[in-house]
Amino acid sequence: MVRRLFLSTILLSLSAKIYAARGVIIALEAPLFEKEDTKSRIVQYVRKGDELFIHDRHAGISPLDPDYGQVREIPASDFYLVQDKNGNEAFIQRQYIKRFYKDEREYAENISPFTHDPTDYRLKEPLPPKYPKLTDDRYRAIANLALGPANKVNYPYPSTIKNENFAPRKGIELTYLKNVEFDTINRFYFGAQFHFWQDEATFTLEGDGNLPDKRATELHGQFGLGPFVTYDANRDDNYRLCFTGGFSFNLNRTLATIEGEGEEENRIFTAYTMTPKIGTLLEFPHILPSVDVVLGSSLQFHLPYTLKPQGPAVNATSWNEEEDHIAYPLGGNLTVFLGIQTVY
Repeated sequence: MVRRLFLSTILLSLSAKIYAARGVIIALEAPLFEKEDTKSRIVQYVRKGDELFIHDRHAGISPLDPDYGQVREIPASDFYLVQDKNGNEAFIQRQYIKRFYKDEREYAENISPFTHDPTDYRLKEPLPPKYPKLTDDRYRAIANLALGPANKVNYPYPSTIKNENFAPRKGIELTYLKNVEFDTINRFYFGAQFHFWQDEATFTLEGDGNLPDKRATELHGQFGLGPFVTYDANRDDNYRLCFTGGFSFNLNRTLATIEGEGEEENRIFTAYTMTPKIGTLLEFPHILPSVDVVLGSSLQFHLPYTLKPQGPAVNATSWNEEEDHIAYPLGGNLTVFLGIQTVY
């Protein structure tokens, strides 16, 4: 009798092991935890396709059990108690394992339930350009077309001006920037900016007595170069809002021409200035591969300065002998621009 009871106990124990529930790993690499807590120690990793035994408390252990194959929900638990590869108990999150039922219930669970497997650390091919890249893009090159109102300043002609026309100021801006070393969040960029602006003004000068009117043309140009800094104040995947600042050393030149009575005289006036400027940039990244679209505005300030002639006038009566210069008062220039930027 004792022997028979002993053998029955052995058979029931073997039956529990033989009919234990099994499941297959459906995530790329699932962790097995020491406790029912994702913050507990990870005792092992199992790979996609590995099979594990699931503890009997989650399902019946035998076809004779009324609950055989039925998952027994454990309140407030997202884990299965399983047996790791060393035969020890461990816990796995339920989302990473699919139970074996061996009947029509197999179709009730999706073998690939993830839109994106949270354990899949592999990079999709083709690999991103410039991979592997250890740091953010550190260089920016910008080319802008600029437009702004003209400076309504002109030579003090001795004749009365009957008509005047000031064309808008236009030009280009070229900027090269590099991320500064101390900036760990990739927002500060420092470099240099070159600009060339030009505007044209035409005047009709009243003739003396019976003499016909004369025509005067002034072509103003400014070449500037200086340090430039930008700061990314706000940014996401769709845009970057930057604040800018700097100053430039400028060469200002004006070509003044007077035509009349079959004669024409050209004179050049020049001045050197240094001007600070501030502005904003609105950048739209990756409109084309490695190319951003840039919109912006800037305000350049200048102190009073005077453009002086490079030589005396040939026809002195057409020019102002007492004030033979072009004087700019304290002021500023507003510029808007559109351009492209490449980041690398």
